[in-house]
Amino acid sequence: MNVLRLGQEKGALDELGIGTIRDGFANFFFPGTSTIQTRAKYFVLIPYILRQVFITTKAQTVEHVLREIDEKERYIAQQLGNHEGVIGRDRIRIGKWVVRPPVSIYWQGLKTFKLFDSNESTLPEAISHILTEKQKRKNTSTIKQRQIDNDCHDDDDAGKSGYIDPLHVTTTLFALLPTDWQERPSIELTHDEAQLLRYQIINCVDKSLLAIIMKYNINIQQYSSFDNFAEAMIQNNTISNDVTGALHMAICFKNFMKPIFIRYNVLMSDFQNQNFLNDWENIVTKLPELANFQFEPIFCFLKIKDNMQKHFLYEIQDAMKRSDLERFDKIITNRERRKNPAKLQNKSKYYKGEWIGMRTLDYRFADVQKIVSDIFNAL
Repeated sequence: MNVLRLGQEKGALDELGIGTIRDGFANFFFPGTSTIQTRAKYFVLIPYILRQVFITTKAQTVEHVLREIDEKERYIAQQLGNHEGVIGRDRIRIGKWVVRPPVSIYWQGLKTFKLFDSNESTLPEAISHILTEKQKRKNTSTIKQRQIDNDCHDDDDAGKSGYIDPLHVTTTLFALLPTDWQERPSIELTHDEAQLLRYQIINCVDKSLLAIIMKYNINIQQYSSFDNFAEAMIQNNTISNDVTGALHMAICFKNFMKPIFIRYNVLMSDFQNQNFLNDWENIVTKLPELANFQFEPIFCFLKIKDNMQKHFLYEIQDAMKRSDLERFDKIITNRERRKNPAKLQNKSKYYKGEWIGMRTLDYRFADVQKIVSDIFNAL
């Protein structure tokens, strides 16, 4: 069942194994987001779908409920049509559906912003808990209470049993939906939905850059890159010392990795791609400068425990400081060998004239710009 595939984020291929640092900074700055989220509307649309299924389902197993959720998401996607950011749009055109549906893509965000508020870490676990609670209440309720129990969030009964509706945050919005909301859904947030989402972000991840953006209505569309945005935020008096320090570290690491990404592609192209060679020539003299910072604060801040990753970064940093290109290339090659498949060992198979892997690190900034734009445009 494809909705069981939660928690794996797809982005640019991590050929050199530095994704934990990239994602560590991204999660600190922009928690609840991912590189494959498309529109902010899904943060409320998915709770609507889940509530509708929980209300109407006759299923008694997690697998059957998951299937109903998947079918409902596909139906809603069909009704949303050709709008930008509709997940599964291209697949639906050819009569198919996505491997990772919206509930999978947005699950961590729903949990982070408490739009699905439960102790269970996965959707299957949450569904299992809901089914168990509904059965308990059914077994102990009167006929009148059974009628109420058709809705999964009876507050009075919840107080007696200790059960809290995990979708309680969107209860009011759901009650105000038109009766034909499933047949005529919108990919745009309403004003009330945007207000709710902004409120949840500010209160649930209050120490993050994302919350600061929401709280102070910062127009991040004016920044063309993470670097520009970070420099502006560092000068902002509302930013905490922790965030400022993290921004400095993230910029240093981003700049440090840039020549490594370039050189990896030079090696993959077997020195035949002139664009890659030009990029390399423009940065090779800067290697000692880009390597002139301390890794320990980053490892400590992000709680990095991977000793092999640390060793790789220390070794290549030393090679950069010494401008030792032969050693630099060897370290990259040896590091990539741990991947399966190791593409540098079979260049003719994997190199097709295009860039491979990451080109730069923006810590999801471009993806967050889309989500923030949706929210602010509806306020």
